[in-house]
Amino acid sequence: MTAKTPAIATADQVTVSASPAAFLQRVSDALRSGLIWYVRGTVPEAKWAGIEAKMRARYPTLSRDRKFLYRERKAGRPAVRLLALRPKGKAAGLIEFVLVAAAPVPGDGEAWRDATRDRVQVWAYEAVRQTRPGSAEPAWTWRLQKARYDALRAEIVGRVRRRQDDALVALAAATRKWAGFAPVRKQHRALGLLLIGEWKRSRANSETPPEWPRLGYVRRLNTHRTPPSAS
Repeated sequence: MTAKTPAIATADQVTVSASPAAFLQRVSDALRSGLIWYVRGTVPEAKWAGIEAKMRARYPTLSRDRKFLYRERKAGRPAVRLLALRPKGKAAGLIEFVLVAAAPVPGDGEAWRDATRDRVQVWAYEAVRQTRPGSAEPAWTWRLQKARYDALRAEIVGRVRRRQDDALVALAAATRKWAGFAPVRKQHRALGLLLIGEWKRSRANSETPPEWPRLGYVRRLNTHRTPPSAS
């Protein structure tokens, strides 16, 4: 995970994350605070400044502070935040964003979706509500989408049986970058157990399976807030 980045400009509701884990945390924070209606999008980074400016003009609350948003929600009016991910590496050049609100904004032309019925999806992850040990109420968190998880199970079994050990080593190494939310860690452990079990069924006792790494907890990450004049 990336090092903590100090937040800036607290009186604004547009955040841009460089870390996928930080972005997922900001989305689950918003869902947890009651902003369960969302619009999901992906745009080229070159177009982001224009889209952000259009969003700010359409939703003036994006330039207000959290106390104002709280009063808007209490009054039954839409309270909007814009959450964006500007990733590095292979995914650089594309901006992932989620526009969230306490209720659909009338007349804005967007196709708002309810996260409690139509899950927010970001890459291979999806936002879900799960009850943590010791808690009475479910909390928002993230897990691998079922289709992705099932595909990984099939990949592991197939590669063990076909003796594609180099690919298994590469897959295990790639999982180190997963966002370590509790449901993701549980899925990760289950995949490791699947690898070991299939290896024992398919290989000789003298053969050693690839090491399946431990997936660490995702720590709390801060995010930059962009001032209205940011390009």
